Amino acid sequence: MSGPTDEIARAAGRIDDLFYRLTKSSVLRTQLLCARHGVLSVDWRTQLVEVAAEPIPEISDTHQRLRLQAVDEVANMPNADWEPEMKVGWRQSLESWFAATKACLEDISETQRLLRGEARLPTAGLDAELAMDRDLETASYRAGLTAAGLVSDWMDWLHRQVRGWPYGPRREAQLAAMADDAYRRTLQQLPRYWA
Repeated sequence: MSGPTDEIARAAGRIDDLFYRLTKSSVLRTQLLCARHGVLSVDWRTQLVEVAAEPIPEISDTHQRLRLQAVDEVANMPNADWEPEMKVGWRQSLESWFAATKACLEDISETQRLLRGEARLPTAGLDAELAMDRDLETASYRAGLTAAGLVSDWMDWLHRQVRGWPYGPRREAQLAAMADDAYRRTLQQLPRYWA
């Protein structure tokens, strides 16, 4: 028979597991964003471990340890075609990046849902957030295809998607960003290291 102390310990363990999973996915997401924008260093894995070694004073020792484990797992994952200088061509690099990004977004969303459920917090809005993130990354994928010379209506498509987002600061900020010509120029290019 388990008592309140056992239940608290189990809940804390589940939250730690979810913290680890969310940290790992978030770290990977950052690397994927850097890769797509052409700013991921060839030695990003070493740099990632070095940066993570710096403790964050605001988090517990347990969470610091879990953070280091999550970073280590990302740094030691098998090489992927979206990384710099893999020499697989722009198309394979872009496809690999898009597949990894979609999987990463799904994992972040599912982990947030589980974490909020464990903490008995509302999950309203998570589906909308995931849909908005997917829209932006799909637009980035389509912009990459356009940069390579394939026909794509990515900007028109993104305008339609964003106009369908719930009213709020994120929608308005995205519409404002897309009104700037630099937005199209920035997104509609491929990293040189994907050539």
